[in-house]
Amino acid sequence: VPTPITVILQPAPMPGWVLIQFVPTSLDLQPGQTGEVALKLLPGAVGVSGADVQFSFDRTALQVDALEPGEVLGISPIIGLRTVDNEKGLARIALARQGSTQSPTVEGVIVRIKIKAMSRDKTADTLLQLNSIKVTDQSFTQVLKLAVFSNNLPVRILVAPKN
Repeated sequence: VPTPITVILQPAPMPGWVLIQFVPTSLDLQPGQTGEVALKLLPGAVGVSGADVQFSFDRTALQVDALEPGEVLGISPIIGLRTVDNEKGLARIALARQGSTQSPTVEGVIVRIKIKAMSRDKTADTLLQLNSIKVTDQSFTQVLKLAVFSNNLPVRILVAPKN
């Protein structure tokens, strides 16, 4: 059973909580154009050792070209799982830090996602959705005080008007 995501309305400090947010908070692309978004982690006082992140998207509007680890788990984290299924509109990455984890972890990017806008006849709005995220602390215990500032990243696919 997936852990429910606690969604907050403002990316404000919450003592004792780990905060996750998309950067940027929205994206405009033209058909065929690729853009990059990041999932930023603000760990508070927690040392972060690993993460398991799952996304979904409208496969007719977007495709995921790459899922890459950010710098939060060190320069060469262990990637336990990395799957992208553009036919189903699903992507998942599970990664862990190599070596010991210092507490607190410095804030930064946990994962970078490269997405491509598919061909459209007219401008359309769609979402890259964060379906679930699990984060482990310095003892590899799941962090239960985890909050997400908007689990949906709005993507606008801009099509130039035809003359």
